[in-house]
Amino acid sequence: MQVSDEVFQSAWYDHERQPLKWHYPVGLLFDLHATDLSKTWNLTLHFKDLPSDLILLKPTAETMQDMFMSMIKEADFLRNGNIKKVMNLSKRDTTQLWDSLASDRYSEFREVNKHLVEYTDSLRHIPLRIYLPDNCPVVQELVSFYSDSGEQSLF
Repeated sequence: MQVSDEVFQSAWYDHERQPLKWHYPVGLLFDLHATDLSKTWNLTLHFKDLPSDLILLKPTAETMQDMFMSMIKEADFLRNGNIKKVMNLSKRDTTQLWDSLASDRYSEFREVNKHLVEYTDSLRHIPLRIYLPDNCPVVQELVSFYSDSGEQSLF
């Protein structure tokens, strides 16, 4: 089925009349909304009446890439206290990071990502985000690599 860009930008899914946020991972959406895990998950694709108060508008590839890179920068800041590792990526590496993820080529993704997540003694926090059901806000608390006494508590 061919869909124009204009129509695609207003497309949205629901499950049992509950709009699904396109920018959440599909596995997370399944965990949040599927009621019977043994059954096929039925989704409805809509091309009109986008509930703009519940869903971000215009899910273009560029929008998704921008959101992804924003999350990568946020994770870098939480880990290191700055975003130098992300900002020091070449244009080629940034493109490879997104393109390989979007096309399920994990080994190519890992080539770039390993530079962002390499372990050092100066790691500050674990980038952790918890998604809850029923349109609750995302939980994102600071989780330290170290105990209150300053000892490394992880790894």
